[in-house]
Amino acid sequence: MKDFLTFIFKGLADNPKTLKITKEKLDEEADLFRVKIDPSDMGRVIGKGGRVIKSIRQLARVKMATSEKKAVIQLAEPEEAGKEEKATG
Repeated sequence: MKDFLTFIFKGLADNPKTLKITKEKLDEEADLFRVKIDPSDMGRVIGKGGRVIKSIRQLARVKMATSEKKAVIQLAEPEEAGKEEKATG
């Protein structure tokens, strides 16, 4: 499943080198896939009204149907660039 998601997200991303997908076990029936992608690609991955990410989640649901497990896909929050605070003195 991780390879399947990697294939899909790399196809959507302008910066596929920054893509990281980690798998965690939620329980016996579900796996959590955390997707970290470049902030500039976030809009493309989510899509207008969330249509693209909903479609990806549906594809994952269909792919996991044969194994009788659930796949939960979670997009990581984009990190803010320039979080450094300047010291005022």
